[in-house]
Amino acid sequence: MLEYPHECFKVYSISLFCDACREPLSLKKSDIESHIKSKKHRNGKERLASKEKRENAIDDMLQGYNGNVHPVGESFPSTVRIF
Repeated sequence: MLEYPHECFKVYSISLFCDACREPLSLKKSDIESHIKSKKHRNGKERLASKEKRENAIDDMLQGYNGNVHPVGESFPSTVRIF
């Protein structure tokens, strides 16, 4: 959403969904703004950021392991492989 670029909202057809809280939202601007200020939403955003950081660390570790164990050209491309 252009008005809330740093929020974790997704638009599905004609509805709005908050990934941080895992719940649908009203499309009314006042409802969205009050939702953004809620403690549940702030905690959900922190949880998502923590999850993303953890997943990035795991991905980096796997990339390093993969580079050492499977030199380039020895296996499938990284876009095809499942670690």
